[in-house]
Amino acid sequence: MVRTLSIKQAAGILIGAVVIQLLVAVAAFGPTMTSSPRDLPLGLVNVDVGADGVPAVGDLLATGIVESPRPEVAWTTFASEADLRAAMASRQVYGGIVLPSDLSERVAMPPAAGARPAEVLVFVNEGMHPAGAQAARGMLAAVVEGASGQLAEQRLAALGASGTVLAPEQVMTLARPLQTQLVTVHAPSDSAASSQLPLVLTVLLWLGTLVASLFLFIALHRPGQVAASFARTQLSASLGLAVVLPAPVLAIAGWLLGIPTGGGLALYALLALTAIAFLLLQAAVLNWLGFAGWPLLVILWLFGPSVLAVPPEFLAAGYRSWIYSWIPFRYTFEALQGLLSFGGQTGEIWRSVLIVGLYGLLALVAVLGSVTRLGVRDLAIHPLARRFRAMQPAQ
Repeated sequence: MVRTLSIKQAAGILIGAVVIQLLVAVAAFGPTMTSSPRDLPLGLVNVDVGADGVPAVGDLLATGIVESPRPEVAWTTFASEADLRAAMASRQVYGGIVLPSDLSERVAMPPAAGARPAEVLVFVNEGMHPAGAQAARGMLAAVVEGASGQLAEQRLAALGASGTVLAPEQVMTLARPLQTQLVTVHAPSDSAASSQLPLVLTVLLWLGTLVASLFLFIALHRPGQVAASFARTQLSASLGLAVVLPAPVLAIAGWLLGIPTGGGLALYALLALTAIAFLLLQAAVLNWLGFAGWPLLVILWLFGPSVLAVPPEFLAAGYRSWIYSWIPFRYTFEALQGLLSFGGQTGEIWRSVLIVGLYGLLALVAVLGSVTRLGVRDLAIHPLARRFRAMQPAQ
């Protein structure tokens, strides 16, 4: 007998396909397609001491920089270069500008061939998000270039008004009164790929634990199984997997992808802590929702790489408030950044580690509480077999 789809079944298939397409589009492409910088934190230091008879050029430039209407940047002023470096070490800013102490003096000097322009330090905090650091580099360079052009126009206009005749060499000197010296700090290593290591490790670890937790959940369904034994074996196996899984993750990142994975025992311990938190979270979802919870975990995995690939200051408000603010990958990613780029010397890493541990603790409570939920199920039947059996047409 030939069976055909009913209108209701066909509509359900169509709606399901559209929903899946929408989820994949929002999860995989949304964060990058809608990203644009807003309130990117940058620092400014003005140590210009001024010059006799000349207004402090540093004060004028600093005021113009901070008060310029640029919503993509949020400026913070610091009293000294040391304060700026401390802010970068504590991951408060992506970089900054230091206006030198002799800025006014050099600007006031008469133009002469071969005169050295004032040197402005531009700091880029490479230990922050790689995309954010790259954007900060371009923004800071543009700010210095704009300030240099503004000073050049003012000086040339003043000399032109006074009737001063300049030689071509003098004009070239006046045209570039500021010179940029780029200083990168907290770079992960000499390899550009190392900046991607926190993201790679986080994604690989979630994927590895996702597969392991599903296989474990399926394997524990066997004849004679009881709820308490199910949960107890699940917890002990998850602990063992958490100790082992960081090894293949590091091997894939280091040997297959060629990314230096320095970090030693501290890195392995952080990955193990994250693995047990991930495994417990996944076990709790599967225990409470059954095999139907698996798609939810896959959706989380879809959101993870795309959201973490974009700096939080670049995310649209919806992604930042509703996804980035709570997604478990975020705290592992930030903890790995703090360990690999900042040597674990910032308080931010311990906050992230604490939150990862809290996720694991709450998931442990959920797994223990799921014993009652498991008790009403037939744990002797393979969950996939049960689902396939439910899909069979009635005789």
